[in-house]
Amino acid sequence: MPSHRRACRCCQAQRPMAMEQGPHGVGLLKAKAPGGLAMTWEAAAPAFNGTLVVGRDPLSAWRDLRPLPPSTRRVLVPVKDHPQEVEKLLSASGFELVPIYRTAGTSFWTAARRAGGKEPANANGEVALQLGGVEADEQFFKLNVDLHVHIENLSAAGQSAPQPPVLGVIDDRIGFLHSQFCKAAAGEDARHTRFIAVWDQTEINDAALVAPWQRPGKLSYGRELIRDRIDEVLASAPANGRWQESAYQRLGLALPFGVTPWSHGTHVLGIAGGLADPFSPGVSDAAAAMDLIAVQLPSSAVEKTHGAWLNAYVLDGLHYILDRAPSSSPVVVNVSLGGSLGPRDGSSLLERAIQELIVLSKGRLTVVLAAGNSRQEKLHAHRLLEPAESASFVVEVADDDPTPNMVEFWMNGIEVPDATIAVSRMSAAGGVAETSGPVSNGQAKVRTQGDGLASGLVTVSSPAAAPNGVGVQAFIGLGQTAFHQPNARSEAGRWQVEVTNRRQIQPGQDNRLRVHAWIVRDDIPAGHVVTPAPQQIVFTGASPVEVRATVSSMAGTRGAIVVGGYVLSSVGQHGMFAGSGQGHTPAGGEPGPVISGPDLCGPAAVDGRGVPDVWFLSDVPQNPDPLETRRKQGTSMAAPYVARRLANAIAGLGTPPADKKGLLGALLATVPQMGPPAGADPTWTSTVWI
Repeated sequence: MPSHRRACRCCQAQRPMAMEQGPHGVGLLKAKAPGGLAMTWEAAAPAFNGTLVVGRDPLSAWRDLRPLPPSTRRVLVPVKDHPQEVEKLLSASGFELVPIYRTAGTSFWTAARRAGGKEPANANGEVALQLGGVEADEQFFKLNVDLHVHIENLSAAGQSAPQPPVLGVIDDRIGFLHSQFCKAAAGEDARHTRFIAVWDQTEINDAALVAPWQRPGKLSYGRELIRDRIDEVLASAPANGRWQESAYQRLGLALPFGVTPWSHGTHVLGIAGGLADPFSPGVSDAAAAMDLIAVQLPSSAVEKTHGAWLNAYVLDGLHYILDRAPSSSPVVVNVSLGGSLGPRDGSSLLERAIQELIVLSKGRLTVVLAAGNSRQEKLHAHRLLEPAESASFVVEVADDDPTPNMVEFWMNGIEVPDATIAVSRMSAAGGVAETSGPVSNGQAKVRTQGDGLASGLVTVSSPAAAPNGVGVQAFIGLGQTAFHQPNARSEAGRWQVEVTNRRQIQPGQDNRLRVHAWIVRDDIPAGHVVTPAPQQIVFTGASPVEVRATVSSMAGTRGAIVVGGYVLSSVGQHGMFAGSGQGHTPAGGEPGPVISGPDLCGPAAVDGRGVPDVWFLSDVPQNPDPLETRRKQGTSMAAPYVARRLANAIAGLGTPPADKKGLLGALLATVPQMGPPAGADPTWTSTVWI
């Protein structure tokens, strides 16, 4: 965790404030900002909420404060029973539907904003549509209803001769020419790939699409290499010497090298489907011969650890893998990525879209997700508030931070949550230097400076998306503190968010309000270099920090296999992997949805070091590198360990189990279990360790 530099004395000094009359006689609290510009908190229309209408002009504050999106913004859209109307509305709003969804028969689509199209303002990369005054994303939407649709190529039901499973991976920087992904490590079969196809989702125009790449058919963007084209590249390789680096360059792919030739995606796929299982050297298994399909995410989607730009790409990737795999083959897909936006309770659009695919596939699709590594990062806080009770959540913002800082609140537990949020900048003496004042459901306030840029935002809305109850979402944004940057600026130091339960006591009802607060990550992902480096904020002071509910944003998907981590020991007792994301099930009598935790745990580290890996290139010596130990640890490595063993178990059965319970039962019947050490907290994570 980066250290937080203290602001200089001149920056810590309390700035003069004054009350002025705003529109309609509303009092506005003003303060002097860095550089002498006046800062003002003013009421505004909510910046975004769960019932956003595509094409609504977003609040300028959100444009100033949000992380920068890719040049082509892809969004996730709930469709429900209005496909034709939705496509018309998308087109009218400047969006193009990804073609595969016209015949997919699913309730969730993705679309891309055309050049000049209006941009949605939802922080999570989600869009809800309004059709004739009726929201398409209805409250209490559930996925276990009979959808009455025919899903071409999603389900293998009715196939008389099931084929071996196909292993898929959706990740970043995948070294698909590596010998571990060929039919053999040496000899003639070393020139024949096991990949059915590789899809690079990088947005490129037609002029940049050159052979041997092609467009991926129904997906319409990015570029694809099919098996024959990869074999042609392998066949042209010299018998000796280094060749892969120049081969990737001829294919127009940037190499991931920094200090060492390591990449996250190659490491993950090597564990899941390499010729040699790094955890069982010399032991042959079914996964070593399985066909592979890889989806390489664009760098714009993975360079931001908040995960807001992952949603559409991940869902498109799942559809692509199902479409490219033989229709009679079970499919096991590993996703060792996740974000920090969303309620983590299965109600986000991406969680629901993944769940829908799993249900509709009728056992054909198995999705394995990493639980995340944020358990000890102080990024989550939680309180259960009685009526009229308040709780304070305090963050420390570093000086000279080049990126905005954001905190997301999800509040639920009572029939109609009623809460207010107030954001305050604290003085060096510990008092309140300025405050937004209370902001209620459906309201927003923006902190603007004299040059028109926004340096702060608080918005409170009701997403009405949680399957287990009605929720209220609040979003806090603080501008960057690096004064040399041209965008919105804020002050370093402590900022306090006060949440108050305004619920009027209703006899015979539970009137408490559950408040979950998650800091939105903006640190640098493994294998990437970003300059100037962002500085991650954390909860501090008296904030009710909690290690529960620290799984990643996708891990609430009910039907997915969610994998936590432990430390594998080759000589003694295995131990807990301290960072492994923890689930949260409310205790007896407490309100609120169940937040899924790990279903089981795999090795996230070995003997306190990194998990055995596969480098991006196979034609250079792979030497131990202790400097890389930290980024080679985590649930990203535990998930493909489990995915490989799930694929082996399915291969042994011939026909995959129809549900998650059956999958876990089949897996545990084929692998030894070690269990947590004596005295381990059983609520920390899963008690099933393999």
